Amino acid sequence: EGLVEYFGLVEKTYTDSKDSAGFDAFNSSTQTLNDYRASPSFDPQGWFSLHESEQGKPIACIILSMPSQRTLELVYLGVIPSHRRTGIGRHALDLAITLACEKGVEQMVLAVDETNEAALQLYRQTGFHKTDRESVWMNEVQGIRNR
Repeated sequence: EGLVEYFGLVEKTYTDSKDSAGFDAFNSSTQTLNDYRASPSFDPQGWFSLHESEQGKPIACIILSMPSQRTLELVYLGVIPSHRRTGIGRHALDLAITLACEKGVEQMVLAVDETNEAALQLYRQTGFHKTDRESVWMNEVQGIRNR
């Protein structure tokens, strides 16, 4: 599976997503993925897609990063709309947790939009707990002129 196909899958998972609601108009999935690729902790081996069957179409993706030797970060977990609430997100998260165990890390971290109830429920059910709260501020600036 090539990069273009992976970007397309991520774009599909953004459809009606509850994650980072309201920011879609400012940052496309392509821009977000390019930002991940430019980060110092980028590792292409941490980008996975999950398929309906062995030869089936991709239906979910995860992006993992290791910001330190002791921490694995779940950067992104997305499921295409037609497969949400079917257990595929749990399967993807279980895969990420298994990989964390195999790497021998001490902790796994993630960020989630506090309005994304389905994701919050999934993370709580798998032992995650809130350790910090972050605010994201935005200004819809239009027509900026050079000053």
